[in-house]
Amino acid sequence: MIVELLNDEDLYNITRVSHYMAAIGCPNYLRRKGLILSGSRFSLSVRAEGFKALRVWRRSPDFSAVPMLFCNFNFEDINQIALEMSWLQNFFISLPLQSSPIFRHICLNNPETKKLQHCLDLIRAVYETGCHSITVTGLTFQDARTMGRKKTERRIHLTDLQELTLEYCQLSPSQWKNFLSRLCIPSLQELTIVGETSMVAVYSFLRQHPDIRVIRLDCTAKDVPPSSCRLKLPSLRSLHGSSSRIQHLLQSLTSPPVLDKLDIESDSLDEVGCCLAMSRGSLALEIRHISKEASTAYLMRANMCAPTVKVPTLPCTVSTVYIQFEDACDESVLVSDFPATKLLNALTICLSGLL
Repeated sequence: MIVELLNDEDLYNITRVSHYMAAIGCPNYLRRKGLILSGSRFSLSVRAEGFKALRVWRRSPDFSAVPMLFCNFNFEDINQIALEMSWLQNFFISLPLQSSPIFRHICLNNPETKKLQHCLDLIRAVYETGCHSITVTGLTFQDARTMGRKKTERRIHLTDLQELTLEYCQLSPSQWKNFLSRLCIPSLQELTIVGETSMVAVYSFLRQHPDIRVIRLDCTAKDVPPSSCRLKLPSLRSLHGSSSRIQHLLQSLTSPPVLDKLDIESDSLDEVGCCLAMSRGSLALEIRHISKEASTAYLMRANMCAPTVKVPTLPCTVSTVYIQFEDACDESVLVSDFPATKLLNALTICLSGLL
């Protein structure tokens, strides 16, 4: 087609001639600039000059709501990132006000800024599109003040945001504290943190957001909150993470949570039992990355001790047991609702059939 032979400027001009010509020229221009719409229209991916080309997509015949927006910033040039962020924020400002959001989930990949405030401004612009979920991956900002917030540094209020995911953010403990302390998300339902983090900052954030229902902590910690740190999370229904992360969080709660799901990465069934001992409710249990060797040793010890050991009464029941070995395909076993005190027998039956 002739339009494919045109240079960028001529192709851009074609998109401005008429709706008919825009329908012909826009797909080629947007693809050339790094703006790609998936075939199913489930996602829109933007990179490089695609951020500037968003305004062309905005007035193209193909413009409509897309569930997910992936923003891939140039992680090699902080000045280019600043320009891309400016283009993106201008595009967000141009979006029409409507009852349903253009994007439900927006992902910011590798945003690097000189100041924390620039990052917060971007997150606020993302939120103002009406999206329900925000994911930030590889966040970096250069200022690292360790002192408390100044009076002029107000918190940003993301009143209706439901889900926040932070993955592999390159932040020091003081930066984590400065970042999370500036976020106020009263409607937050799900918090996910992946990679290295500051658990002191995370616990401080949780104290300010007691209505969270789902917490995923697939992370390592740069610090540990003191034992005196207490959390009130009365709405908590689902916990995901390593056994050490889950145990510490459960120990920090003022009362055992009523869980629907407990997803644990552990190589020790004893640790799983400790987590169950601090939980209530009828829950689905998932055990991930457990080794067959550890399972075999557990079963042998359980069979030897079962006649003489009195199993303590636990406050929860387990409706579903799902087991994933670290060196094998997923294995799933469904069982009837039963007291967690009988978990030993249930796991013995499950594991015996899988080993």
